[in-house]
Amino acid sequence: MIDRFLVRWKDSLGKPEVRSFMLARVITGALSTVFLAVMSTAAHVLLFGLSRSILLPLLYKLPFLHRILRPVSAHFLRGSWSITLFTKNLALIYRSFTLAFTTAINWEFAESVFDSQVAEPVTVAHATADAALTLVSGITSKDSYYKYFAYTELQHLASDDSAPGSTLRTAMFSDQKYSPSMWATLARETLLALGNDYQLLLRRGAPPTTVPTPAVLPPKLGVPAQVQSTPLQKQAHLKYQSFSVETVKKGEEEIKNIVSVRASEWQARLYGELTRYSPHAVVEIGSRVANWWTRERVNKVVEASLPNRKMDALAIDALCSLVCTSLTEDRYGVVQCDIPRILEALLSFLTAIEDYQSELRTRYPALSQEELDNLSPKELAEKEKIAYDVVKAGDILSEVADPLKEGIVRVVRTFGHRLAAFKFSPRTAKKLQGFVDYS
Repeated sequence: MIDRFLVRWKDSLGKPEVRSFMLARVITGALSTVFLAVMSTAAHVLLFGLSRSILLPLLYKLPFLHRILRPVSAHFLRGSWSITLFTKNLALIYRSFTLAFTTAINWEFAESVFDSQVAEPVTVAHATADAALTLVSGITSKDSYYKYFAYTELQHLASDDSAPGSTLRTAMFSDQKYSPSMWATLARETLLALGNDYQLLLRRGAPPTTVPTPAVLPPKLGVPAQVQSTPLQKQAHLKYQSFSVETVKKGEEEIKNIVSVRASEWQARLYGELTRYSPHAVVEIGSRVANWWTRERVNKVVEASLPNRKMDALAIDALCSLVCTSLTEDRYGVVQCDIPRILEALLSFLTAIEDYQSELRTRYPALSQEELDNLSPKELAEKEKIAYDVVKAGDILSEVADPLKEGIVRVVRTFGHRLAAFKFSPRTAKKLQGFVDYS
């Protein structure tokens, strides 16, 4: 459900998007909406029946509480039993279902329109006095929409082979009017954005750990010469024990662990009692629902590790294209000074993605046909779900890995033997040598 708060950015690198047929998407959305409306209506009807038959009669037996509840809830208890009341109000239940269905379908329609329209790039740089300055200013914005649109235009400018595009790039590389220059700002902001996403990928989407700042001790105050100090008695009249901050935190952690263990034991005992006295079919359905609700979705974990993958792909493609064009359009060689750190950042990002891909292959290895034949239908269905999630996770990682590989290959092919003039770290040089051999 958190995915509804994310923008479905479109692929702006010219790759064809795999989209399902419009009729199939409409039918799938309509069936999902009907299912949601049916389940919500049934849940509310069941909740009302249980409240009217069990909860309210019990609350009315409590002293003083029934006097407070009676003016606002006594009318719920009037009439026949809940089952006959249900049959007499089918028209009301149908109207409730219709209201739920129309509300959900309107939500889906509004969200679909929003997803299709908000991701459309808006080009504005050509209408300004200095298009290059506008794009560089756009990528420094803290707003993700402005930043994405600026990188979209910057990617088009970096790959533009026309004379106006070459003129704009030359003016950007030769800028001496601003401090820092436009290229310095562009390179710094792009590498900073890629570095933040690189660190997020290393943490697998987890927030950064906050390091507690050490407590600053107050300065020691000296005793003035004219004031006589009073000698303290060595024997204390009151005995007390001082606790440090670490001791208090350790005690809190122990209490939390005890509470969590007790809660787990209580949940396990409750689950055992419910399993013992419930029908087998109910237990089976409940187990499937619990497994569906709690199982780890690998593709969602990967999505949380690369939330800005569309923007990262645009930034990588634009940066590598500008580096390649700088060989003939950079008059002062300002871009060449940044090539080592640009390649080092891109290769580090690519290495992290490849390590994540290897980790997924190790955790979820592909089964042979013989192993699949020995699985039960239930186990086979679970393996298929996991395999589907792993494939989707690989596609998500490829959205950044492919532009990284293509961009590094373009830089290596453009500069060729000239890369020997740069100094790289041993790790970067070893990784880069593979691309040189491939090219």
